[in-house]
Amino acid sequence: MQERLTETFESAYEAKRTSVGPELMAHLERTVLLSVMDAKWKDHLYMMDALREGIGLRAYGQRDPIVEYQREAYAMLQDMIASIKEESLTMLLRVQPVAEARPTSVFANTPVQEVHPEISETERFAAPISAEPLSGGPPGLFAPPMPQDAGEAPRPARPQTVHAGPKVGRNEPCPCGSGLKYKKCHGK
Repeated sequence: MQERLTETFESAYEAKRTSVGPELMAHLERTVLLSVMDAKWKDHLYMMDALREGIGLRAYGQRDPIVEYQREAYAMLQDMIASIKEESLTMLLRVQPVAEARPTSVFANTPVQEVHPEISETERFAAPISAEPLSGGPPGLFAPPMPQDAGEAPRPARPQTVHAGPKVGRNEPCPCGSGLKYKKCHGK
């Protein structure tokens, strides 16, 4: 029976190989084997994790947990290898290559429509965006530029805070005298 199954598989494999070509068949073999091995390996790792969590209960049955873990892990590895062989051969015979088709965008046939057609292109992009944050709003939002009078001087930038004296390390005592480390007091 095993010989007949082997002959049937080999004839089906050769028929598939001649129909698709040897280069594409080699690519299919690699792709199928890698995808099956990846899926089975992930499953095997989950099962090994479950085995590791539950193996300590074997000590209650007067069995050495290490020996039991080795025995069951080896059996699980053999099962994984057998299932990789079986599933990859099954998938290899079932897979059908298709002609390469270029994916099209979902929006390829959708007509373009402006949200606010009443605003012209020149009005939309005429005003530059200011780098000043909105007052009262969350950080990261910027206000549109406010018009300034021709005679008004530009607003100065924020004054920089300059600390006099040596730099205080994070784990040194705070110079304010609180007794806390600088990182817990004024270093926040």
